[in-house]
Amino acid sequence: TLRGSDPAQIEDFFVEQLGFLLRSRIPLNSEGEAFFLFQLGRLQVEVRCRIGAVIEEDQVLTLTTSRMALIRKWLIAEGIEPEPYREEPFTALRTMEFTGPDRIHVRLMEESLGSQ
Repeated sequence: TLRGSDPAQIEDFFVEQLGFLLRSRIPLNSEGEAFFLFQLGRLQVEVRCRIGAVIEEDQVLTLTTSRMALIRKWLIAEGIEPEPYREEPFTALRTMEFTGPDRIHVRLMEESLGSQ
């Protein structure tokens, strides 16, 4: 579960910028919390938002892909500037990262030939 501080910003990031489907939303309750369930293919991501919350720690969402270059182009076209490619130290596979709201860092890791 990821955490957020602004429900509108979280929904925009996942749906409008990254292309996730909003599967479920529990609207703001009396404590200023809202809950989201997003889906992309078989992947589901839950986000709990509390209005005005201060997110003090980094949050990392790691995904694998076989289409790193294509996704990089798409991100740039969507106005998201990913960091330069890096080599993951344990597997020597190529990775790239970008940052969303509330210290959410999305790390994309290239699939190895053996995992496809």
